[in-house]
Amino acid sequence: MMSHVRNRIGIGLLIAGLLAGCAPSRTTTSDGVQSQAPTGPKRVTLAVRGEGSGLWAAGGGDETFELYYGGMVMYDPTGEIVPQLAEAVPTLENGLWKLFPDGRMETTHTIRQGARWHDGTPMTTKDLEFGFVWGKAPENISNIGAGAYAPIERLEALDDRTMVVSWKSPSILANALFMGSGEFFAPPIAAHILEPIYRQDPGQMMNSRYFTSEFVGNGPFRVEEFVGGSHTRLKAYDGYILGRPKLDEIEVRYFNDANTIGANVLAGTVDLTLGPGLSVGQAVAVQQGWANGKMIYSTYYDRTLNLFPQFLNPDPAILLNVDMRRALAHAIDREEIVASVQLGVGEVKDAWVLPRGPSYEGVKHAIVRYPFDPRRSAQLIEGLGYTKGADGTYRDPAGQELKSPVWGNTNTDSNHRTTLAVADYWKRVGVAAEPYFTPAGVDRSVVPSRPGFLVSTLKTEIDRRFTGPEARVAENRYTGSSNSRYMNPEYDALVDKYFLSVPRQDRLRAWADIIQHMTSNLVAIHLIYEAVPQLINNRLKDVEPRTARAQAFNSQLWDIG
Repeated sequence: MMSHVRNRIGIGLLIAGLLAGCAPSRTTTSDGVQSQAPTGPKRVTLAVRGEGSGLWAAGGGDETFELYYGGMVMYDPTGEIVPQLAEAVPTLENGLWKLFPDGRMETTHTIRQGARWHDGTPMTTKDLEFGFVWGKAPENISNIGAGAYAPIERLEALDDRTMVVSWKSPSILANALFMGSGEFFAPPIAAHILEPIYRQDPGQMMNSRYFTSEFVGNGPFRVEEFVGGSHTRLKAYDGYILGRPKLDEIEVRYFNDANTIGANVLAGTVDLTLGPGLSVGQAVAVQQGWANGKMIYSTYYDRTLNLFPQFLNPDPAILLNVDMRRALAHAIDREEIVASVQLGVGEVKDAWVLPRGPSYEGVKHAIVRYPFDPRRSAQLIEGLGYTKGADGTYRDPAGQELKSPVWGNTNTDSNHRTTLAVADYWKRVGVAAEPYFTPAGVDRSVVPSRPGFLVSTLKTEIDRRFTGPEARVAENRYTGSSNSRYMNPEYDALVDKYFLSVPRQDRLRAWADIIQHMTSNLVAIHLIYEAVPQLINNRLKDVEPRTARAQAFNSQLWDIG
């Protein structure tokens, strides 16, 4: 059953046989354990899938950005915001985040003493101010959205290290301000290098060699050499404010092909993979032929698969009935999708929250769950007036088939196979479901205007994606963020309340209300949290899996042992 989602990818085993003689020589200790003692500088080679077109996160450096760039704050693996280049994260408890009776706010952000750019220039409030100006510019506003900047009234530098931000209305994003990755909210920018370029011609700033061959960062490693499409060489930055990295050098290599990554891992020329470069099946196959390393799994906050209904003129119109959506949800065996598509790695997703994140305990009571139950699915469909024909397909009183196309893409193995699986489950209960894969280069109006469901990813955090103004419609030239085009004033009000709820308990209650609305109305049918495998050579120490946003959050602690 479901043979189309059970095929394992065995290319790694073939590669292992071909490259068995390519691995570096090892010494064997008296207990039979192979090892290779490091000599000279501690060097590590990373593999990233992609073209490596630039070093800025928006230009191809997403997975490695934290190696050489930092913000005032960052996300730890659980999704909590923690200080990086700042002395502290503003909170109500420490007094750095003040909420006034009239709804205004004030936050104070202080740069750590001694924080410097890699060229030796001290990091100052001028870098924060320029990051704010650049971040809210029209060409960059999509990084986090105009709504995040709208409540900010003014910035005031008290001195070179202390910035006070006045907010004209509450915003729960205040503690993410000046973040260098993740939210990417007004990141610190090297003003002494880039501000003159920006002031002369804002449109040319991103074309500066700064973002490629002349990059100056402020993270644990500094860029020694960047060769687009090939590699980046990094060296430990002795002056990193959180301490000199334990590794001396890192080489990041860029690969367009997952099989080539696997071959390099097996050959011993790559020590670590970062990001979604290999599917679970490919990584398992490589590991089976790799005695010198291990595989760990990261749960990405933005790598969850979901089914998004069409809420604007769906075909058939019955998809607007919540009982029909509930019937379709009960028809899907998500545990089997995890077992088949993810080879047992990953887990079922029930709501818009990480299952082990810091907020889960406060909102889990609000989740309406839809366990696999074909019998309940049939009851709901028949309760809507459908009966099964001789061919096993449900038909309405007029004799029309109950249908629902399932749209997906072939960009990732998991999306492709999950789309096939969902269509198969629905056929089994009597729905005429056919998979449809979006071709490359399709017009931007096609996907949001589709008639049925869409298999796509969703970040596991609340944003304004499902609010009415975000619906991708002709009126906004299909530029919104919502392909489901859900438009419900009640839901919009819940989201507005959430973003105004600064105290943590108020915020959790608002989040719970959102989750209850979403799951009871099935604004989205949540499927699975995708697990992204990482291959790690046994000689590496203290490399932790990514469970929220951070990929290289602790790279200064990575070591060889």
